[in-house]
Amino acid sequence: MVALVNPDNLGSHYYITLLNAEGSPTGYKFLQTEEDRLTLTNGEGWAEDSTTLPEDDWQLLAVTKASGSAKPRFHIYSYAEGTWKHRNSPESMPNAASVTGGKIRFGGPGSKEYAAAALFSRVLSDAEIEQLDDSYEDWLVLDPTGMWIFNQPDLSKPVVEELGGGANEIVGDTSGTEVRESSTPPSEDPEGMIFRGDVYRGVNLEWAEEQLVGGSASLSIEELVPPLPFEAFFGRHTLSTGDVRSEWSSGMHIYEGEDVYIRFLARLSKGFPVEESPTVWGELIWQLHQAGTEASPPMALGIRDIGAGRYALEDTNGTVWWSGPEIDFEKWHEFVIRVNHSQEAGVGFAEVWMDDVPQKMSNGLFRRYGATMLDEFNYPKAGYYRDEDLLGTGSVDIAGYRIATNLSDLP
Repeated sequence: MVALVNPDNLGSHYYITLLNAEGSPTGYKFLQTEEDRLTLTNGEGWAEDSTTLPEDDWQLLAVTKASGSAKPRFHIYSYAEGTWKHRNSPESMPNAASVTGGKIRFGGPGSKEYAAAALFSRVLSDAEIEQLDDSYEDWLVLDPTGMWIFNQPDLSKPVVEELGGGANEIVGDTSGTEVRESSTPPSEDPEGMIFRGDVYRGVNLEWAEEQLVGGSASLSIEELVPPLPFEAFFGRHTLSTGDVRSEWSSGMHIYEGEDVYIRFLARLSKGFPVEESPTVWGELIWQLHQAGTEASPPMALGIRDIGAGRYALEDTNGTVWWSGPEIDFEKWHEFVIRVNHSQEAGVGFAEVWMDDVPQKMSNGLFRRYGATMLDEFNYPKAGYYRDEDLLGTGSVDIAGYRIATNLSDLP
């Protein structure tokens, strides 16, 4: 059992509880006692670690136990200290009762912030456990039985088991639960990096929501061959006649006055259907979407038939801020789009880099001013959106999505 948590205060708290089919907690329970020590119990035995947990510190907590009567081993990583502790319990305990067909419960009394949790069906070695403190990709390498990332933008979005095993959240009592944006687990990323849109081996790790609209709209995660220096997988967003969208939505909010750099790679499929003389927002591959839904997004990168298929950065009115060279289909292109967020035309601005080259905007300069917001906040999206009347099938591949407050913090 593994949990990535930040306790607001110490005291008794249940991190992971395995329930039987009737909902009774007859399986293992991974918890913290009133004395602030990690404990594993199963109704047949009780094993406790002697380490006192620190307060207000992101921690990676894990417990492993061999089959049969065995001593559980507790593992604690403190992100503040950058250190691991591994310790066997002095007590042995038998196996728990079977919970086949049952449920898993996260949380209990006490205030805690959860980032992720996982279950493994084998005993991980200390060396393997120590691979888990860096990224969710490393969790997947060790082949968990189940994995849950708590990155939902609000409580109306259920927690989904990332591996597709079906152990998804059942709507129930969420009183006392809230979504927090202000506190995030530490990472090895530069301080200025605020979002990583990672995908890995068929699993969406960071994007809060996948949006598919259309009978044949699809989204798959594919391996990059050869891999890029900073990315080994990408998302393939495919639409056909009558489809509208195959997109990721980040769930993060960017507010007035925030100046961010957004980096991603994009590739369009062979035979990609470029719409002739499209209406506003005929085809999009990237958006900064406003909080409301009554208008086109304030900033978007689309595909335009401007003499030939070209990438174009446009605002909510369809005004072209930048257009690139003719698209080389089936080739990866890297984009960095800097957006200073403001509803004021004299304050908001955008800049574009394509394949590491600064681009002149439609005004002949490297920066164009204008309103880059319509309301309270923007939220990033990526993938493929188009008019449902467009004919043909096309795919947009997206990789390496990052958002940072400094250009130097993008890999």
